[in-house]
Amino acid sequence: NLRLIDSSFGYWDLVTSYAQSNPDLLFVPNGGSYLNAPFAINTSGGISIGANYAPSHTAPPAGGAIIEGNVGIGTTSPSSLLTVTGLTPSISQHQMLTLYSSDLTAAAETGGTIGFGGNYSTGGNLAGWAGIAGLKENSTSGDYSGYLSFRTRVNGSSLAEKMRITSGGFVGIGTTSPYSMLSVAGQ
Repeated sequence: NLRLIDSSFGYWDLVTSYAQSNPDLLFVPNGGSYLNAPFAINTSGGISIGANYAPSHTAPPAGGAIIEGNVGIGTTSPSSLLTVTGLTPSISQHQMLTLYSSDLTAAAETGGTIGFGGNYSTGGNLAGWAGIAGLKENSTSGDYSGYLSFRTRVNGSSLAEKMRITSGGFVGIGTTSPYSMLSVAGQ
């Protein structure tokens, strides 16, 4: 065991062997029980933070993180599940939150996405029902023209694009190829 001193909370014990087999490394405050450790790391790269995710409850996900409560970036008092606070950046460059795709090609239809969804039944089954995507408009290397796509879904189907704003500022509703400032297709 290794003990870490923290002026706010006393000390933390670093525990690497214990009866539970879920996480591989626990931080236990003030000599408390490993069953209530609020921070755990496993060898699969998973991290869990929060008393309800202690090893006796939920193991850290492999290669991911599970966090109990609100998360703040740039703030010590997050007001929602994720609160990002910072100075307004230059709008022509990067934003406060940027989502990049890690695709290694210059292919069209690649980029950052945000999905929206939730439970669709009393059984706790999750589904996505809407999304916003910022995608590359073409497959030309060195050309970073992009468009904004708004997608929704009808019961029993997949997400489908319903509105697009092109790199040229054309808005298409019901069409992915708007030809004027506002193009509406369908009824």
